[in-house]
Amino acid sequence: MEKSTNDDFNSGIPTRRVVTKSMLMDKRTMLSSLIVGTAVFLAFSSAASACDFVHQSIPQLFANSPVIFIGKVVESPWKQSPNGSSELTGHTVVRLSVERTFRGIVESVVAIPNVGDCTYAFLEGETYLVHANRIDDRTVITGYGFRPMPIGVAGEALKYIEATLANRPVGVLEISAPKMDITLRLQGSTGIAIRTEVQTGSYEIVAPAGEYTAWLEGRDGRILGDRKPVRLEQGKAVYLPLGPDR
Repeated sequence: MEKSTNDDFNSGIPTRRVVTKSMLMDKRTMLSSLIVGTAVFLAFSSAASACDFVHQSIPQLFANSPVIFIGKVVESPWKQSPNGSSELTGHTVVRLSVERTFRGIVESVVAIPNVGDCTYAFLEGETYLVHANRIDDRTVITGYGFRPMPIGVAGEALKYIEATLANRPVGVLEISAPKMDITLRLQGSTGIAIRTEVQTGSYEIVAPAGEYTAWLEGRDGRILGDRKPVRLEQGKAVYLPLGPDR
């Protein structure tokens, strides 16, 4: 994303100066204009930075996206700087080289236009899992509402896509991890056992459809909170509160 900077404007007032009435009025006019202009700018900035969309789970993304592919960004207005922040490149368009297609794309390179407030800052040189709508053969439209995913964090979404396309029934468990360095355990009624390391934050875990018992464990193996039953169904995501006091 583009980095924003604030410039400081300082004005010095001489200690000895003859101020006429007309000059005073000019000063007041300028000050009023500055205040109004600043208010308009702040209001515009606030509106422009807003992006309202309904969160889509992994199954919803799959169901609602005519286009799904993995692509590497070959051109973008943004790139990652050496210190880890994002910076502008001077380009005006996002173009991705398609590395793997799952649905709805045949071209080797596609463009993504600006979608206003919900434009996602694809970083030049990075690879993403993209869910999108089609505009034409060479252009797709996506943004925050379609949750573009850097490939390094797209593993569960890829599991869901691959399993569903292969007609293997899978569901999605959504949890919020209450603390760092804990383990999610899923024990299935058919003997399936899943163990996933999680950090603080929200997670989506893809697993074969079926009945499970879920719980969280600390580093020492101590169970955090209660074990809870959960049923995972094909094409659905279910949220399960886990951990202490949940």
